[in-house]
Amino acid sequence: MRLQRHDHGIRLLRGLCALGAIAAAGCSRVPDLPRRGEGMNVLLISLDTTRADRLGCYGQAGDPTPHIDRLAREGVLFEQCSSAVPITLPSHATMLCGTWPFVHGVRDNGSFQLRAENESLAEVLHARGYATAAEIAAFVLNREFGLNQGFEVYNDIQTARDRARASTRQAFVERPAAEVADSAIESIARDAAGPFFHFVHFFDPHRPWEAPAEWAARQRDPYLAEIAYVDAQIGRILDALQRRGVLDRTLVVVTADHGEGLFEHNEETHSAFIYDTTMRVPLVLWRPGHLPAGRRIPWQVRTADIAPTILDFLGGDPLSGANGVSLLPATRDGAADPGLTAYGESLYGFYNYGYAALRMLRGGGWKYIHAPRPELYLVASDAGEVADVAAGQPARVAEMRAALRALIEQSPPVRAAGSARLAVTPAAQQALGALGYASGGDAASQPSDSAGEMALFEPVGINPMDRADEIRLTSHAMWLMRTGDMRTAEATLRQILAQTGEQGGSFAWAHANLGNILWSRGKLSEAAEHFRVALRSNPRDGRTLTNLGLTLEMLGQIDEAEQHYRAAIDVPPVFAQSHVFLARLLAGRGDLDAALEHNRQALRLDPNLPLAHVQIAEILARRNDEPAARAELARAVELAPDGAPIRRQCGEVLLLLGKPDEALRELELSRRLAPNVPITRVRIADALRRLSRPADALPELNEALRLNPRVPGGWDALADTLIELRQFEQAIAALKRGVEALPEDSSLHNNLGWLLAVCPDDAFRDPAAALQHAQEARRIAGSTPQVLDTLAAAQAAAGSFDDALSTLDEALRLAGESGDSALRERLAGRRALYAQRKPFRLESSPP
Repeated sequence: MRLQRHDHGIRLLRGLCALGAIAAAGCSRVPDLPRRGEGMNVLLISLDTTRADRLGCYGQAGDPTPHIDRLAREGVLFEQCSSAVPITLPSHATMLCGTWPFVHGVRDNGSFQLRAENESLAEVLHARGYATAAEIAAFVLNREFGLNQGFEVYNDIQTARDRARASTRQAFVERPAAEVADSAIESIARDAAGPFFHFVHFFDPHRPWEAPAEWAARQRDPYLAEIAYVDAQIGRILDALQRRGVLDRTLVVVTADHGEGLFEHNEETHSAFIYDTTMRVPLVLWRPGHLPAGRRIPWQVRTADIAPTILDFLGGDPLSGANGVSLLPATRDGAADPGLTAYGESLYGFYNYGYAALRMLRGGGWKYIHAPRPELYLVASDAGEVADVAAGQPARVAEMRAALRALIEQSPPVRAAGSARLAVTPAAQQALGALGYASGGDAASQPSDSAGEMALFEPVGINPMDRADEIRLTSHAMWLMRTGDMRTAEATLRQILAQTGEQGGSFAWAHANLGNILWSRGKLSEAAEHFRVALRSNPRDGRTLTNLGLTLEMLGQIDEAEQHYRAAIDVPPVFAQSHVFLARLLAGRGDLDAALEHNRQALRLDPNLPLAHVQIAEILARRNDEPAARAELARAVELAPDGAPIRRQCGEVLLLLGKPDEALRELELSRRLAPNVPITRVRIADALRRLSRPADALPELNEALRLNPRVPGGWDALADTLIELRQFEQAIAALKRGVEALPEDSSLHNNLGWLLAVCPDDAFRDPAAALQHAQEARRIAGSTPQVLDTLAAAQAAAGSFDDALSTLDEALRLAGESGDSALRERLAGRRALYAQRKPFRLESSPP
């Protein structure tokens, strides 16, 4: 929104003589300025994660960027353009608002939002009658983070998911360049009558580097291949402008939000540090006839200058309170160096690790890094920032430090002070992690920045540069997890913990993710321990609380699982699936009213969560309300029509409704959509057994267990099917294999103990082994009626009838408390046998 104007373009910072006068360049009108383009269209292209020195026009060999190079040859190229932040969201906020991060208030991805109090380029141009549209390629710029203000059309990741009618609730996190270009070309066709302002964001140079085969074959360097791929899409957009006859009425601006470390300065990617590998970006302006052709500007400029330059080019008033200035005066013949100073920062380590904030000041060929151990580089001759000369230049360090402080003090006040912070939702945590970013976690656990910017000026705490190995390993671990290399990720996480101990800012994160990996491998007890350690450091991490609850539930520790689910839903931001998991647990206990309410709370948090609808359908089915249950299933299918998991879960509910034929159709559809999902085959086997086809169920179960020997319920189902076919020896063998694969699965121990105790074939009954497995099930799951029933059967099989009666009495008491009358009736029948000194046996043939 538009604010009261401030006269804060660029202040004169006295005492910085070596940098030259830092004047409010561009404020006065110069007679021989390039001609302005009133009513002209604007195309602003942002190349995410693109280093300037990797473009052909900036010296990269191999011709990777012919289209951008053409724009540079026919337009103006700025050789020394600095980003304000090596992080996508705050950098783009600076680009569109012309203000430093401490003014617009956005300091990191995911945990900040550009507030409406800021005035953006899109808002100004929309107010002037421009059609405004944005094509967004990554989740980090989604509309919920506020960059959409002023745009009539904002095609972000949510839009792409809605268009695709995504089949699962897994977050889309990025759009490929070709898709972005396709949508941009559609926007050009729609708005060709002009004037228009189109912002096009390409994310492909961000890891992972997976360019289409055509570009990967041309460029051996996968990073360059992605840049070349994006350049080709820029060419397509320029061709579309030409076909529509509007190219000669369009100002084209090409830049980047930040660069990429590429292992220089011990930084694999970006975000944590502020060396030129991640802070120097390209900036090219193109509009023949209005801008000089082939002009290369060697002076310091900033991405904060982009919006003011565009508005000046169009003949409009400047943005209110902008830190940036118009660069048009610098493009004229005979122009002098305007003496601009670039501000930069990274608070990534501050928010995500608890380390010191980093800031920089760059100008006049020098660069000062404000850190617990300050650094100084003569970038005019040391472009790689190899030689830190701070120790030999104490006066210059002090001078630049004072200039940095003055720049912050004299800037406009922060917009909506304190309100730019945003709670990181669990969905955002997942999406940010998928893109390789630490998520900021729970806002309550982060360092406080409420005291104001100057209170944060002194870089107090651990220097992030001293923890470069830890930060690099953390980034690498996120990358490995994203690509599915869990074994290497596990080794990397253990390396992080070994190197940093509890002093590492990634301590809780590493334990939590190590727990996730161990959980995926079925090492539930070890996973639970890592989750517990993570929670000791960060007890308000709702995702880890939920994951520990799920792990404990799988271990059969139901009471403690419930405690952690309830703790998770008491910690903002609440994860919708925390309610879903708690609802499932409560439904399993028979508390259907509470389960229904938690599913509804989940839907209030995420109205489009199919799993909550399926679980509501299950509860309604258990209440014999078939019409209402079917309505919930229909809603789940509407939300995820091609979602294999939802189709499977619909089949499970139909089994509960006693419709195995319909269930089988849904389950087979799920298998067609995702052929290699083991649990689907387990459910198909269940439907086949209910249709009196146990022999047909066996191949499904064998294939499920071949795909994943740890598939939940797989070995139990195989044993049940074999028992139904009276193949007792094979059933015992299956359960033994299951225990080997899942040694912490209480159900497998319990079922194996039961069959060894009650098998009708004397040759396969083993009371001693039955006791051992029953006791192990009790150790893992506690004294549940089902476990005590098995233990009593094993005691009776061993001839210890008094012990069996005592154990069964406890089982009867617990069954009575649970209200399960059917179970209590079965237990009572067996108690009568034990009272007669008779063990319980399965029937040797089908009844």
